Amino acid sequence: MLSVAPHRHARTGDTAMHTILVPFFAAALLGDPKPLATRLDEVTLYANTALVHRTASVAEDGKWVVEGLPVSVDESNVRVRLTSGEVVGVEVRSRERLTSANERVEALRKELLALQREQKGADDQAAVLRAMGEHLASLLKAEEPRYVVYSWAQTLRPAAGAVVTAPGPFFGMATNYVVTGEFATKTVLRFEGALSTNAPVTQTLRPVVEEHRVLTTD
Repeated sequence: MLSVAPHRHARTGDTAMHTILVPFFAAALLGDPKPLATRLDEVTLYANTALVHRTASVAEDGKWVVEGLPVSVDESNVRVRLTSGEVVGVEVRSRERLTSANERVEALRKELLALQREQKGADDQAAVLRAMGEHLASLLKAEEPRYVVYSWAQTLRPAAGAVVTAPGPFFGMATNYVVTGEFATKTVLRFEGALSTNAPVTQTLRPVVEEHRVLTTD
């Protein structure tokens, strides 16, 4: 708590930076303290601490409060000096404020960060799956269509007495046959060529046999 004479400058120094209550003059000890706005004037850094100087102007005697100092402030090193006048006393206090709203905001912030991390993980997983899909797609090549042709044939001879021997237009014609043999084949082939884009559209294809074999009853 601060107390100052009119139109004087107060300078505070601390090694880290609580609220300080400074009364100036004994007559000013009565009444509620008024907030005192300060500005950062000088900072000196050391290995494990810092010396911070703040400057303020006061226009009347009274009690003054400097708020917002860090919790880590060294209370034994807080000093107040006036360019003229007398400082009655300096008191450093810790004040607790209701932070239910702030706690709710902090909880929501943490929840948002957790959701953002989950979203980032999901995005990364989706990117990996997409890359895997593209890689697999690059390994697959559409095959050219293949055609399978099955054929069946028989060997025949005229049946006994089935040949016309009478004179006329049907002389020598066989009217009945006897099967003497039969077989089947399987052929796999593809067609090579290009489709012409000129009018009229034409397509020149060349068959390429990839497999041909006679089928047996085995």
